[in-house]
Amino acid sequence: MQQHVSNKTRPDISQIKSVLSQAHIFISQIWDQLYNLAAQTGGIITHQAKRVQPAAYVIALFLLMTFTFAVQSGFGNQALTTTALPLDAQTRSKPSTTTLAAVKPDSARSASYIAGTDLKRRSPAVPRKVDSETLWLARAIYSETKRPEEQEIVAWVIRNRVETKYRGKTTYQEVVNDPYQFSAFNPGTATRAQYTSLTEKSQSPGFQKALAIAHQVINAPDSLRPFPKTTRHFYSPQSMVGGKTPSWVRSEKRVTPARDFTPESHRFRFYANVG
Repeated sequence: MQQHVSNKTRPDISQIKSVLSQAHIFISQIWDQLYNLAAQTGGIITHQAKRVQPAAYVIALFLLMTFTFAVQSGFGNQALTTTALPLDAQTRSKPSTTTLAAVKPDSARSASYIAGTDLKRRSPAVPRKVDSETLWLARAIYSETKRPEEQEIVAWVIRNRVETKYRGKTTYQEVVNDPYQFSAFNPGTATRAQYTSLTEKSQSPGFQKALAIAHQVINAPDSLRPFPKTTRHFYSPQSMVGGKTPSWVRSEKRVTPARDFTPESHRFRFYANVG
């Protein structure tokens, strides 16, 4: 009788290692989502999240280990691999179709901010050395929106201005600082001082991701451009005082970016062949 119980409850060491590994992956994903949420809320939850992170690890590991022993004693190995642990090796290699789709965090949506099947599955990385042009582009897109997928499209508008020498400006710094083109950088404003103070070392929630996006857009091939090179204008209806529409807006010139998501029309609208 004792031998029978021992055989039923003896843990499989390799399986426990797998559980621990997958627990780490699961909690890391949750932590990434907390960070993304912090970026959208201005960092309000960041300090609280840091306080509960160790406890979250302990609780998650305990629950997963308990479930492992329960499966070993009553349900068999098949239930463990098909039900208890959805984050298996195959899922980890294809996060865009399974794991991320289940919870649909901002990190899942931002996984598609660069078109093309190869780039959709990896997040951009901050370059080892951030040059001045990348920094200026990152400041601009970060000032416009904290959502990574929107930042990427705005970055292409700015790149279009640089490459077409719009208004005589030929660098990212010149385009961003062109008076009254990007409201956060209007002369004499508090927002100008705020955003120009950001550096490659700044830890404002989400800014490091903005740096990575800026670097990737600057160096992306033309084939990834989401709209014509003449798309050099956008505006945000929700930010317009009194709901006014810019004088340059023409409905027939509005374009839709070629991306896996459609920008919310009350947040951003993009236009080609203006001025």
